[in-house]
Amino acid sequence: MFEINPVPGKPLLVAKLFGIVRAGDFMEGMPIFEKLVAETHPRGLLCDWTELKGWDEEGRSIRFAARLELRAKFERVAVLADSAWDAEVSRLQEVTNLPVRFFPPSDRQSAMAWLESNT
Repeated sequence: MFEINPVPGKPLLVAKLFGIVRAGDFMEGMPIFEKLVAETHPRGLLCDWTELKGWDEEGRSIRFAARLELRAKFERVAVLADSAWDAEVSRLQEVTNLPVRFFPPSDRQSAMAWLESNT
């Protein structure tokens, strides 16, 4: 599952993924994501993967398309996660061709500061 929220007063969105993300989660969440992007014109995205367990098979297929969406909408992406997700963070950077930076879960404040430093 995932949820998308704007950061009040800042051109940033936070995408929190948790549990096992399924294709239906993307189908439900993408219209909300698109609406928030249109309303807030964010420059940065914080992907909070601190409670992420993974993706089901169909969800893994859809996440590729979701990553392609990111490159047209953001200037940089910060990922808040433990080191188990290092390879996934690298793939995110390869697909989006955006500056993507990894931050450990305890460093949320630094992740937000890095996102804001370019805005």
